[in-house]
Amino acid sequence: MRLREQGYTGEATIIKDYVQSKHPPRRPQATMRYETRPGEQAQVHWGYYETVDANGHSHKLPALVMVLGYSRAIYVEFARRCDISSFLRCFVHAIEHFGGVS
Repeated sequence: MRLREQGYTGEATIIKDYVQSKHPPRRPQATMRYETRPGEQAQVHWGYYETVDANGHSHKLPALVMVLGYSRAIYVEFARRCDISSFLRCFVHAIEHFGGVS
């Protein structure tokens, strides 16, 4: 290390901290927003939410979440289970909530 040859007796971390403070902060990488026309696209996902019953026991409660691509409007419906019949029922309710399909 050339600094040691010049008589530096400190630790390398002090230098690293000093140099780091002089660098500009890293900017997060930009994400391209996905845009759609009205009525063109919706995203549907199952989510799980923690609930606590009257006895203090914690449970996971499934919920279907639909987000419209254009308006970002959201529909959420909780279900007893995460199966195909629950999915189809919640999906139909979401479509009805948003006024049907075009």
